[in-house]
Amino acid sequence: MAHREPNTEAITADRTPEDVAEQLAREFMEQRPRLLGIAYRMLGTMWDAEDIVADAMVRWLSVDRGQVREPAAFLTRMVTPRGLDQLRSARVTRERYTGEWLPEPVATEPWPLDPLDTVERRESVCLATLRMMEQLTPPERAVFVLHEAFDVPHASIADMLDISQDSSRQHLHRARARIGGGHRPLDPEPRGGKDRAVVPA
Repeated sequence: MAHREPNTEAITADRTPEDVAEQLAREFMEQRPRLLGIAYRMLGTMWDAEDIVADAMVRWLSVDRGQVREPAAFLTRMVTPRGLDQLRSARVTRERYTGEWLPEPVATEPWPLDPLDTVERRESVCLATLRMMEQLTPPERAVFVLHEAFDVPHASIADMLDISQDSSRQHLHRARARIGGGHRPLDPEPRGGKDRAVVPA
């Protein structure tokens, strides 16, 4: 029988519904900044990001916590497909719009920045980068955000988006090429010259 690591936060039969609800709410609030970051980078508007995260909270509060091993991965899996669906819908709307569609930049991060936050993650919310990401297809943008800004492995991305790992790598490869490639995948400034292809991660 495979050994299973003990879960100190596991739901047990002697816990009250209030205890369970409190744990779920606490765990969600711990993950909320990260979820907002993913949703905002995918959609380009804080309004839409807040809506998706609020929906995830409602669904999270009704889950069987005893069946969830990793809250962060579980919640990311909740947010990502919903963001992808909304991104596809928004793309159709934007294709019908005759003017220039601009993403909604935020002057400052609406979630606390960790001291260890990567430069790439900070730069991925700047207007220049958001505008460049408008060139990407919805799957390319989802993979690009998850892998480049949040270090989600291709195996997990493939599971979230219901695609193969090879497809995830190809989406990332095309996203990097569309945006311009280069050493820093989330460079906030557009690069001049011809796009360079890079080896998929």
